[in-house]
Order: sequence, then C-alpha cells, then structure tokens
Amino acid sequence: MLVFFGVLFIIFSVFLIDQFRNAAMNDPLQDRNFVVINEKIIFVELAITPEERQRGLMERELLEEDNGMLFVFSEEDVYSFWMKNMKISLDIIWINADGNVVYFVKDVPPCVQSPCKTYSPEVDALYVLEVNPGVIDMLGIEENTEIIISLNNLEN
Repeated sequence: MLVFFGVLFIIFSVFLIDQFRNAAMNDPLQDRNFVVINEKIIFVELAITPEERQRGLMERELLEEDNGMLFVFSEEDVYSFWMKNMKISLDIIWINADGNVVYFVKDVPPCVQSPCKTYSPEVDALYVLEVNPGVIDMLGIEENTEIIISLNNLEN
C-alpha cells in the first residue's frame, strides 16, 4: 500500500511540474516589455539608442490604451524632454534607478511653435515613461510611487 501511494505521489508531482512548465512557457508577458504601476500593467515600446530616444513618439497619431514608451538611459542624470513634432498630448514620468517616480508632468500638449518648452526634473532619473494623458491621475501616481519595470525583449 505504501508503494502504491509513493508511485501515485511521484506521478502527481510530475504532472504538477509539467503544468507549471507549460504555464510559464505560455505566459503572454514572457516576450513583452511592460511596467506595473499600482497593479496596472502598461505595455511599453523601448527607446534605448540615441536615435530611438530622439524619435520617441514623434508623428504618432495615437497611443493605444495601456501602452507607452519607456526611454532607457545608461546612467542616471537629469534628462529634458520636449514635444517637438508631436501630434498627441502625453503624461511624462521620470523614474530613478530604484524604480521610484522622481518627477512627472501631466497632459503635456504638442509643441506648435518654436522654441518648444522643455520639461525636466531637478533630480536624476534612469528612465522616462510617456503615457496617454490622464494616466497619472487615473493610477494615482505621485512622487515616490514605485514602478516595476520588466524588460523581457530589448529589441522592442
């Protein structure tokens, strides 16, 4: 009887391990870049190279709901942003290396005449997140709000 239960336990254990392995391999977030803010997932495109960061969301007609662009820098510094050649308004959030919000601006309109206004924090940041206007208020983002950053695919 003890051998029977031992074999049954081994079969059950193998089944559970296989189920967890399949769940992990079918995880829809596995190959996506995203941030989590107050339990809300926002999928992000990355701007890592100087060219990608310079282009940003320029000329975009819209930004899908629950999407954004994450600017990733190699070191913390004070990074300025502007809305040149933009067609949509944005909320912009600066995040330090610890994943905490250090500064934000809400509902920043496109720049329609030169010189364009620049926006920058007074403290260093490692990331800057651009999202649709209203997201800061909707998610209750304040200074020191923790943002979890998950970079699973550095090519997107």
